[in-house]
Amino acid sequence: MAHAPSFQILDLGYNHIFSPYGLDDNNVYFNGNIIKNINTKTFEIINDKNNAYNYTKDNNNVYFEGKKITGADPETFKLINSKYAKDKHYVYYHNIMLKGLDIEKVYVNGNNITDDVLIYNNDSISSSSKMNSISAVKKAIEEKNMLICERSSFIGECYFEYSKSLGDVTACEHINGGMKDVCASSFYTEKALSENNIQLCLKLDDGEYCYQEYGKKFFDYGACIMIKDKGIRETCVNYVYVKLLQLGEEEGDVSYCDRLSGDEVLYTKCNFSLLYRLGRKTRDTSYCEKMSDKNNNYYIACLQEIETYIKRDQKKESK
Repeated sequence: MAHAPSFQILDLGYNHIFSPYGLDDNNVYFNGNIIKNINTKTFEIINDKNNAYNYTKDNNNVYFEGKKITGADPETFKLINSKYAKDKHYVYYHNIMLKGLDIEKVYVNGNNITDDVLIYNNDSISSSSKMNSISAVKKAIEEKNMLICERSSFIGECYFEYSKSLGDVTACEHINGGMKDVCASSFYTEKALSENNIQLCLKLDDGEYCYQEYGKKFFDYGACIMIKDKGIRETCVNYVYVKLLQLGEEEGDVSYCDRLSGDEVLYTKCNFSLLYRLGRKTRDTSYCEKMSDKNNNYYIACLQEIETYIKRDQKKESK
């Protein structure tokens, strides 16, 4: 309950007959509800050119309509317009963080906000959705001859840039939170498949990257490196050489592997009809590390382990 002797309605100026903000000695209020844990001594309403007054802040946090914006930096937080704002790290729509946008290049275009690489449409942005809606910038496609690769599991965007020669991929740039991983990618034609290594950008739900490189030989895997923010490197194999890329011959079907996202690692759930190079026996899982949850058993096929075991077996056979 508000402290009546000290309670006051905060005046927003002559353009506002009604103010949703109130203040007493102990709390700040928005539409009669307490804004939790806000510092009343450093609290301030952030003005915008449309006089919407939706954003407020104290020395610790930023708030939109009384709700804390997780991760927002109050010191560098500033408004773009009444709907969008940014700080030194991210752009925000109301209280939703929009990852992947370059804060130095971002601008509003109608209902959209873009940096000319990614574009967010505020009609489809929802805090209830794990992934915010991202669309490709048509201008980028037209001017730079890019094919946009949109994956629902990506927080950011992956786009493939092609030269005039069909299937000649010059760059694949995965953009997320200002971090860029550049990989060469050849997957468009069978010609590209036969003449070039395939490198596939994969994405985990927790913002980590996995990239796979495959050699010219049919089952010649090169490397799959998972890079974590903690600086930890783990190796994994998710053999998607043909099926995922929709290339190659039927014998290269790798439908036995389903890629599932976990909190820490990339799981590969296997039915053992085809376990390439995982053992001499059809159902040999000796090269797989077994993990389980309440519903399933999972197997992680780790590249370094596979290589180690294969080399060990080759040594045994040569003796």
